[in-house]
Amino acid sequence: MRPRILVVSRAAARFEHSKGGADVLAIRHAVFLSREFGEVAYAGVHRISDPEGITYLPVPDTDLVAYERRGSTGASFGFLLNHLVRAAKAAFVAHRSYRTFRPDVVIAHTSVAILILKTLDPRRSLVYHIHDGLFVHRTLQQRTARVVRFLTNDLLERLAVRQAEQVLCVSQSICLQLREAGIPEQKLSVVPLIRSRLDCRSEGSRDGPSPLPRLPAGPFILSVGQQTGRKRFDLLIEAMPFTRSAGHLVIVGDGPLHRHYEALVDRLGLEDRVHLLQDVSDTELLALYDRASAFLLVSENEGFPVTVGEAIAHGCPVVLLCPNIETTGEYPIGLVRLLKEVPPPREMAHLVDHAVSSHPERSSGEVRATASTPRTHEEPEDFTQIRAVYASVFQRLRGIETPLDAGL
Repeated sequence: MRPRILVVSRAAARFEHSKGGADVLAIRHAVFLSREFGEVAYAGVHRISDPEGITYLPVPDTDLVAYERRGSTGASFGFLLNHLVRAAKAAFVAHRSYRTFRPDVVIAHTSVAILILKTLDPRRSLVYHIHDGLFVHRTLQQRTARVVRFLTNDLLERLAVRQAEQVLCVSQSICLQLREAGIPEQKLSVVPLIRSRLDCRSEGSRDGPSPLPRLPAGPFILSVGQQTGRKRFDLLIEAMPFTRSAGHLVIVGDGPLHRHYEALVDRLGLEDRVHLLQDVSDTELLALYDRASAFLLVSENEGFPVTVGEAIAHGCPVVLLCPNIETTGEYPIGLVRLLKEVPPPREMAHLVDHAVSSHPERSSGEVRATASTPRTHEEPEDFTQIRAVYASVFQRLRGIETPLDAGL
């Protein structure tokens, strides 16, 4: 039997410009499932450019509130509200497709979708693909933000995990968190990160050779992700005045806090050393991974960031500062350094200086006008473990047999 699989994304807006996020992985997994297991329907804002084997279920891309002209706190909350509304719309779009698509398996990438779908159809078996893990209270945010993080990254996550019949974790850390929270072992599976793009970009994304942004000829630190407040790009910017090296900081991404980060750069007089790049193509980003002295990401909570996976694939040393990372077992030894406590700006500056001085060979020479082929494509990614995880999950969902079970 080839199962009919419904994938419900987070329905994020403009994630192409952020070079990260759960929707990137949702698309990659939808394409992978369509190639390996059966027919797939995908509910999301962004249409997959190669729809062969995939039924696209469009989710309206509209904001409930405008956040661009609000203060930094208002912008973050406005973005969060819009995100929750989009996730709810994705759930209703998915539910309407039950009669026409008739899915055997429903995989949702957001807690809101799980809770809404379970409420609308309590007997439906759901799989929750959890990305960020539970909120850890050693946060750098103020009290109001702590409450919001608790509601979205703790309370809703715990409810969704309990409502789902099976849970796919993007990392061993999340799996360990959930086991410690009392979730039965038989509900949990760890699905490895899909690092390669699988040629599954959404329509409208830029592709192919394109001019690289103007960057300093010297060394630079790279950081990539959505600028919504959870990823603390402000702390990297605030550390730059205390660095002793000549290294620069390149931040790629977009989000409600982008203009606030621009204002912070201006206020600190760092226009010549900090570069905020919004609209960066895949070709440009791969070249940045190839040349960066190191990849630094400061975040309040993460599972296994897709941008970290891509940096690893390009041999770029990684420093990940995140309080909820529980285990280092799935990160390559010697290439990734994990810190659970986020240091103050002066100590953060030492991390930047050390990264620049430790890898001088990566910053030599000019960046070429086009990026080289990703290393993940020179050595094709092994999907054997991912296939096995999905086959096991489908088997536990009322005995759904897949081609993998039949030895095909």
